[in-house]
Amino acid sequence: MRQPAAKLLPVWLTASVVLVICSLKAVLSYFPSLNLPERAELFTFDWRTRLALTAPALVASNLAVIYIDESSLAELNQPPGSYRWPWPRSVYGRVIRELKAEGAKAVGIDGFFWDLDNYPQQADLGGLTPDVFFAQQLQAAGNVVLETTTEDLSVRPARLHAVPGLFRTNAWRLGQDGMRAVSHDNSDRLRSVTAFVMNPQTGERLWHMGLLLAARALDLDIDQAVVQPGRILLPARHGPPRVVPLGAQNQIYIDWVIAPQRDVEIIEGPFARYYDDALRRERGEAVPDLFRDRVVLVGYAAAGGRASDWGATPLADSTPLFLSHLNVANSLLTGRFITRASPWTENALIAGLALLSAALGWRLRVSWGVAAFVVVVAGYLALAAWLFVARRYWLPVATPLGGAFVMGYVCLVSYRIVVESQDRRRMRSVFGKMVSPSVFNLLAQQPAAALSSTRRPVTIYFADVRGFTRFLEDSHARTVKQLQGRALGKRLEGDTRKDPPEETLIAQGVRESLDTVNLYLGEMADVIKAHDGTLDKYIGDCVMAFWGAPVPDERHAVAAVRAAIAVQRAIHARNQERLLENERRQRENIERLSAGQPAQEPLPVLRVGSALNSGVAAVGFMGSAAHLSNYTVFGREVNIASRLEGAAAADRILVTEATFAEVQRHDPALAATFLKIERMNLAGIPEPVQVYEVPWQSDLPGPGGTS
Repeated sequence: MRQPAAKLLPVWLTASVVLVICSLKAVLSYFPSLNLPERAELFTFDWRTRLALTAPALVASNLAVIYIDESSLAELNQPPGSYRWPWPRSVYGRVIRELKAEGAKAVGIDGFFWDLDNYPQQADLGGLTPDVFFAQQLQAAGNVVLETTTEDLSVRPARLHAVPGLFRTNAWRLGQDGMRAVSHDNSDRLRSVTAFVMNPQTGERLWHMGLLLAARALDLDIDQAVVQPGRILLPARHGPPRVVPLGAQNQIYIDWVIAPQRDVEIIEGPFARYYDDALRRERGEAVPDLFRDRVVLVGYAAAGGRASDWGATPLADSTPLFLSHLNVANSLLTGRFITRASPWTENALIAGLALLSAALGWRLRVSWGVAAFVVVVAGYLALAAWLFVARRYWLPVATPLGGAFVMGYVCLVSYRIVVESQDRRRMRSVFGKMVSPSVFNLLAQQPAAALSSTRRPVTIYFADVRGFTRFLEDSHARTVKQLQGRALGKRLEGDTRKDPPEETLIAQGVRESLDTVNLYLGEMADVIKAHDGTLDKYIGDCVMAFWGAPVPDERHAVAAVRAAIAVQRAIHARNQERLLENERRQRENIERLSAGQPAQEPLPVLRVGSALNSGVAAVGFMGSAAHLSNYTVFGREVNIASRLEGAAAADRILVTEATFAEVQRHDPALAATFLKIERMNLAGIPEPVQVYEVPWQSDLPGPGGTS
């Protein structure tokens, strides 16, 4: 039904969807505030992060956290110290000395020391100021990582808050908090951290605190790190290097396995408890070594206040942000990072899912297509969830599934609805006058493939109006004779009035003749369609029809024979009416001639000779879709039916042995009425054909036969 080029439209539509999505993804990557697909993808990341909390946690066995909570703030504000927030640096110095004494492997302080507090010298510190005491403990421990951050997240290259040299030079390392990644995804939710930024003062990389702490514990040579596209290689002094996968802008996606109110096996406790341990050790009391060979993070967990370190994460709208350092360190210690699919993988998924949506939207029925659509969406989401929870692999969802698959499916189904609507209109224009309404309704329920060219068992019917050519010639001769007589009479009478042109009168005679034959052809066509036949074409004064296509019918021969009988009876009834009308005209003509009026012409009475043949023939559209296309049947079986019709006399129905066999199989009573006659040699057919005649006049009321 469709033009050949239209078959490629689903392919072009799918390719257009892929091109639009990939182009849009590339363009929007330069405009984070407008990148709605990426925001949707981050939303799915949050969902998977929370889902991962339901699985067993993979946590390194040597992690510890000391949190500064409300109870610690209240306790240190009591005598003898009565320290108000922010505490003197000596408070941190004592805890660092205690952690060193207990054998901590690495210590990170998630707090900013951007200036000196200028407290006076204190006797309990050996006459040192709190700042100097703190610096001495940093130097003595040799494993403490201090922290800084960028002054403005949106400014590139990064400008870092300066840390006084007294602290910076005595700490083991200066790390950064990774908050620059928040600016990268244009979100206030902490999903990733920046692995490193370049220190503008030294020109060296300033690593994230979590990486520094884990590198210290694993004895990695972070100064010899190799940064490659999409990953960092951290060489180990003993053993293979560790690989850190990177996202865009040197991001590390945080694997939030250590979360508030989640039961994980790490040492944790309030700052005040370990500050008391430090004082007890100063007094010579025994203190257990809780932090032997552990990575310890000191973070602010109190809610509210000037130093509040709570913020939005994938876990919740309010989460202690210092845990991001601990989770990054845990990823490096366990070797399990979140790896996001590469852009090439995402583009491949976009193309693959778009093609799948095309197959579902174009090939399947709407009900099956919707069911398959739901299964694919659910299956893909389940796969994405499993890969993240079990493997920490971030399979993209928003653009491939929500964009390519959903959008592709909607576009294809919408296009299909439009095309099928056009096909139905085109089908109605092609078949509306070829088949009965009941057959058309059945045809409309068939898939488009049902109308493709194929071979089917059919019965072909040819019926010719006998005597039409002679009738047309006689009609023309009468018209010419009338014209000649009219011209002669006008000359004798001296009449100079103009008559209609000869061409007009001749055309009128031809039109009247065609109206007559069209009356007979229309009668035959109505009967054919009433018997669910397909009216193929008119060949002059001949009708061609067939049964068994486009809607298959195993009783095609029975239906065709019964239609042929009905045609003959309908023509017979029509002729009886015309004969009665001619008798009436003949009686009236006597009176008309007596009154000097012209006689009425008798109505022509035409007859039909018909033939049928059954067999497997090719059916399909023939002709150019751009100009004229006809759904027809062709092949040897058609030729036999056509040749046999030429041998059928008026008022006779001839069928081949193949048609007889089909009727005998499905309607033995009807086949029993057939009359076997001699074999016939048909033009173009090498072997004689066994022929049967189908009686149709036996039960007609009134005189049987013809006049």
